[in-house]
Amino acid sequence: MKLIACCGKCFKDIKVTPIKRDRAELEEVLGNTFYLRCEKCGEKSKTHIDEVKAEHSVTNYVKMLTFLILPTILMKILSSYGVISTVPFILCSGFMGAYYFDANSKIKEFNSFRVGKK
Repeated sequence: MKLIACCGKCFKDIKVTPIKRDRAELEEVLGNTFYLRCEKCGEKSKTHIDEVKAEHSVTNYVKMLTFLILPTILMKILSSYGVISTVPFILCSGFMGAYYFDANSKIKEFNSFRVGKK
């Protein structure tokens, strides 16, 4: 999961660090409003905690791709020994589904919770 906010001048995504589970934890670290500097235009803008949103990171996609490639390799190895097995594919697909569901639920939870303006 990665956290991003939008630049007010050039409308490009700005990466927000540190990555926290929800807005309440992020607010404890950064405060209700904080400053972000855009990497594209260099504009320093005041950002409210509710303007931050969560998205899938590249590592999530790499892990899911690994869950697809690994059973294919295992099936090739097992088939060379005369064993036709779909068990590795079923297990890895189950792990991938569980991981994807967990990642989506974390992103949905972060994006649905709002702190509100004080």
